Amino acid sequence: MSILSRLNIGRDKFVEVATLGDVGLALERSNETTSGFTTSAKRKVLKLEDKEKLYNLEPLMAAAVNKTASKLFSNWLILDDPAEGKSLDDNLSEELANFYNDIELPSKMEQLAKDAMVFGSGYMELIAEKGLQDPSKPLNIGNGIKDVVTIEPTTMMSKIEKLDKEGKSFFYLEKTGSNKIIKHHSSRIIHVTWDKLGTQRFGAGVYDKAYRSMVAKLNMDWALGEIIYRYGKPFMVIKTTGATKKELQKAYKVLRNLTPHSGFAGTERHEFDILNPEAVNPDPFAKYYYINCASALEMPFMVFMGAQKGQLTGSEVDLSDWYNLLESKQYIKFSPVINTINNAYLKGAWKGKVVWQPIYVDDKKEADIKKIYAETAKILFNDAGLITEIEGRQWLRNKGFDIPEDDTMFSDEPSDDDTSDFDFPLEPEEELEWVKNLDRGQLRRLRDKYEKGDLY
Repeated sequence: MSILSRLNIGRDKFVEVATLGDVGLALERSNETTSGFTTSAKRKVLKLEDKEKLYNLEPLMAAAVNKTASKLFSNWLILDDPAEGKSLDDNLSEELANFYNDIELPSKMEQLAKDAMVFGSGYMELIAEKGLQDPSKPLNIGNGIKDVVTIEPTTMMSKIEKLDKEGKSFFYLEKTGSNKIIKHHSSRIIHVTWDKLGTQRFGAGVYDKAYRSMVAKLNMDWALGEIIYRYGKPFMVIKTTGATKKELQKAYKVLRNLTPHSGFAGTERHEFDILNPEAVNPDPFAKYYYINCASALEMPFMVFMGAQKGQLTGSEVDLSDWYNLLESKQYIKFSPVINTINNAYLKGAWKGKVVWQPIYVDDKKEADIKKIYAETAKILFNDAGLITEIEGRQWLRNKGFDIPEDDTMFSDEPSDDDTSDFDFPLEPEEELEWVKNLDRGQLRRLRDKYEKGDLY
């Protein structure tokens, strides 16, 4: 029975129960214990369709999943040569970049990460450029690939069929809606898990960790929707001393038909009361659920709740730590994916490395990046002579350097002013405000004096 299916059995067999319109949510518990807990081995496992329902039902958790997947690939990557001091061939980099663009790889990578987070495992299939397209046959790496497609995670079975004793060659099994089993040879499948232990092949997603809190949170959400009905108007009670069953039914009918204009009349056997209960503040309970959900996502609480940087104490540190975590996941989980795709596309000839662009730039990283840009401009201008000084200044402006827009003093055009009797103040201790009033010709001659070494 699905954990998120409609409940038709006694509630004493469930830990939490939440009725959400057409969807009944519950956590099943087998082997009742007096302590009220069961071991993880006895706990029912969330089915894939249950995780999909949880993703669609609870917006805050889903938004956090989307945010994580988006951030992982927001600045994309560059390809480099692993050898010290060498760079990847420009033609090869451009060819791979065009291939990524043609197959829309960034969006597919984001979907892969989202699937892994929600379902525990995400899958992509390599589509051969030529030769056998039968998914059960090994992929011939020498034929290359023409596409990479994502596979629907809810159709993939959490087991494999081994083809050799070592388990190095096997089938992933996909079950279609008509209960047909499609066998995918392992050489054609890219499989990414979000979290796993030991020798587990299939991973656990964020909902596997947070499902108790998620069900309780959904239960609270539904209850909050009833608050206006329950507490937005008085709660009316009719008490009848010694009432028969028929009299109680009549009293209930009266209660159902009461309006703000209604009155009540009864004998000494009847008592009418209006209660004004106070609503319970849900914030402490909601925060408890949110903290657990954020922990399952390995996301700072302030990021999970959507608070802006700097609004909470320590938020800058939390944000930096989270981005560092995402960067480690890029290299550990998703660099192998890119390497596999590159190697298949290049027919086994991929020797480069994947370098992910920084997700988060703090002051130190920004300084390091600008240092690289400045050194690059120096090489292009001084060493290689590939750009002019004006082009170098504009390139640095485009990279975020605060350089004035006026480049007239660096122009190679002849001066419009032939005045040669301008007397330049040459004392170093003098104020230099006079420089602002110099025309282009005067500035050029000033620079010539400086370059000849006779300015002072």
